[in-house]
Amino acid sequence: MMFMQPKNSEQAREMQEKGRKMCEQAMNHCQTMMEEMMSAAEDDQTDNPKR
Repeated sequence: MMFMQPKNSEQAREMQEKGRKMCEQAMNHCQTMMEEMMSAAEDDQTDNPKR
């Protein structure tokens, strides 16, 4: 990922906003993946109980 030097405060704000949105999307994606993994693990436990 390249970081450009903003020409003015307007551009700086725009870049900051883009970065924040990308970060939010990554966080959401990460959380979704974790939840899917957790629910899959729970399914495994209920399907084959350890005896």
